[in-house]
Amino acid sequence: MVRLGEGAAAAGCSLGEQAVTLARKAADAFCLTIALASYGVVLLALERYDESRAALEESVARGREAGDAWAVALPLRNLAIIAYRQQDYRTARTLLEESLHGLRAVGEKWFLSRSMETLAEVMTAAGEYERAAHLFGAAETLREAVGASVLAFYQPDYERAIGMARTALGQQRCESCWTAGRALSPDEAVAYALGESSPSMRQ
Repeated sequence: MVRLGEGAAAAGCSLGEQAVTLARKAADAFCLTIALASYGVVLLALERYDESRAALEESVARGREAGDAWAVALPLRNLAIIAYRQQDYRTARTLLEESLHGLRAVGEKWFLSRSMETLAEVMTAAGEYERAAHLFGAAETLREAVGASVLAFYQPDYERAIGMARTALGQQRCESCWTAGRALSPDEAVAYALGESSPSMRQ
């Protein structure tokens, strides 16, 4: 993942492959879940989508075997990114909603912000611009709480979706929705993302 962040995805891919091999030998479900998830992300960065999907799907299966909702959340989110980039927005949303349910159960913030941002991108593609702007704001607050930023690898999708929402809503309306989203608590943000609270409550 460090190599990926440095723009050296090919080097990261080699390390990821080695990590998966070692994790299989260790017979540790959690270790293998994380190794497969990281390997899948690097393959995703290289746009090797079929291989990435296979690694991420196995990561989800192993994480479920280990009973770890946090470990399952990352591969679910990246499977959703593959679906999003292939314009399968329904599948992307389903995967992200499952990720958010799991993260809410463990009270996590960083991965929660990442899955929420990706869901906002999916909503933007589906024309749900106000909901997306709320979620972008809510995710920003969550990221700031843990000192995280949008990773460079995810930045193009993120910026493109924000630009679409801003164009569709206009600068003032987009900022208003974004500000309202920033004011949501983590529980409120997840409830809103999952459609458990009314959009009219967050206008």
